[in-house]
Amino acid sequence: LLPDDTAKATQPLQDARAFANRSGEVELQLRCFHSATELHRHLGDLPQSIAEGEAGILLADTCGFGWSSIDLRLALAETYLAAGDPHKALQNARNALDRSEAPDCQYAWGKADGLHFCGLAHLRLGEHELARQRLTAALEIRERLGHGRIEETRRALEQCRPK
Repeated sequence: LLPDDTAKATQPLQDARAFANRSGEVELQLRCFHSATELHRHLGDLPQSIAEGEAGILLADTCGFGWSSIDLRLALAETYLAAGDPHKALQNARNALDRSEAPDCQYAWGKADGLHFCGLAHLRLGEHELARQRLTAALEIRERLGHGRIEETRRALEQCRPK
């Protein structure tokens, strides 16, 4: 995504999309939807980020790409949090968490991130005990995985502690 220069990120994404659409490569199309969701969120274009996430979820679900569906739901949950809609964030994070925990899936990264975003949504809704429970579970899994966003979970947990 070239986070230091988002203007430069747009062209590679357009090029990847053009190739993915020409080739019919669904996995690459899904990666483009995920990247576009994150890029538009980073740029502050939250309506476009939501549209990209929803379109990607539709393709992932239609074509049976379970992990992509989970990852897109998590990206969409993060966008809804940025947009100030913790209810929709919780709905997407919970769906991703449930899918990640399904016996035929067992996607640890999806579970860790699902718990994290559920915790953040509960925190925004003022449900501090639920937030603490979800974030504590997320932290345990993220630490075990060596997840790159462990510190975000730790900072969120600090907000759950009585002051």
